[in-house]
Amino acid sequence: MENKHMVELAKRGVTEIRVVHVKSLQQKLFDVAMFAGVLWITWKMMSRVLDKMNQAEGDDGRSDELKKKIIKSLNKAGRKIKWFHTNTYEDALLEYVTLPNQMTITFDDIGGLGEQKQSIRETILLPLKHMDSLRQYSALLCPPTGVLFYGPPGTGKTLMAKAIAKTAASTFIYLKISAVMSKWYGETSKLITAVFTLAQKLAPTIIFIDELDAFLGKRRMTDQTADAHSKALFLSLWDGLSTTHYQGVIVLGCSNRPYEIDEAILRRMPRQYQFDLPEEVERTEILDIFLNETLNNVDTNLIASKTEAFSGSDLRELCKVACSLPLQEALSQLPPEEDMLRNQLDLSIRVVNSQDFVQSLQKVKPSWVNAESYRKEKLSSDLRKRNSQPQNESEEEESID
Repeated sequence: MENKHMVELAKRGVTEIRVVHVKSLQQKLFDVAMFAGVLWITWKMMSRVLDKMNQAEGDDGRSDELKKKIIKSLNKAGRKIKWFHTNTYEDALLEYVTLPNQMTITFDDIGGLGEQKQSIRETILLPLKHMDSLRQYSALLCPPTGVLFYGPPGTGKTLMAKAIAKTAASTFIYLKISAVMSKWYGETSKLITAVFTLAQKLAPTIIFIDELDAFLGKRRMTDQTADAHSKALFLSLWDGLSTTHYQGVIVLGCSNRPYEIDEAILRRMPRQYQFDLPEEVERTEILDIFLNETLNNVDTNLIASKTEAFSGSDLRELCKVACSLPLQEALSQLPPEEDMLRNQLDLSIRVVNSQDFVQSLQKVKPSWVNAESYRKEKLSSDLRKRNSQPQNESEEEESID
């Protein structure tokens, strides 16, 4: 501003001058571009962070290798399967897929349960192996979409499920509750949906759920909204297996408390098998299987008669304890300076005999016996304390008087 202009403003009484900088059009466009660039960079960074946070567990870039391994294994088992595309949630469940060649349990490894084996062969295995042929005869001969095994713990329910998958050369998905539960809203629903979509891509598939009552128990008013929604979604997806043509997916559940399972779940499991504690003849068969590869001189009929109320897992523990007794005898004969943890150790271990099992029976009891005896002792102790309390109070009152 020139001096004459300043003088003129002073004559008019102007005491303050404010200078306003006006940006040109190019400067305004530059500022807008810079602001947009910063927003875009921030959005990309936040997207990556959220993707990492929302990414389901197990997806660490190994999905392609796992899929190649699955396809190669299924082709060796006689299953013709091509490359299948998966999303992020299906990739997270690939680690829970067990292939037929990875399972070693067969029906011969399970003692007893003759009626269950025969029924399973006729109603599940036969339709799975010859699904196309039977479907031409009648759609009603398709395998069931739901099977329930229930009974006391340790009676062979999980082993039977693995034997079915091994015999039928089916894909086996061992579904755990932690695999589909997420703290992020909506992620659980996407994982549950991925279970069924992945199973259909790898069909025939058995979705195995252990402790079914914990995951799909009875719905109550006290249930949280997220849990109720997850159960409803699981039921609707499960219904989709039966409303359309058979898709080669079976949901197989095991439970020790079938009365705690929701009625809607039981309706979707038309095939239900009860696994009771083994009888004496079945216990003999189980003992023979466990001792098949062990040098022994054991009368399994005698041991079976003394192991009433023992489950299959209890008998296995009994055999392990009995086989450890000859080892303990051999170790006790070593010199004190002998190092038993060295690489090479020459031991002369005798064969297992019936007397070892008699000693083991003093240590091993049915799994429920110890807990039940502790419960009874605890109740008796509490009752004694309760009965002695009034007497002590009356004695104190007399002493005060």
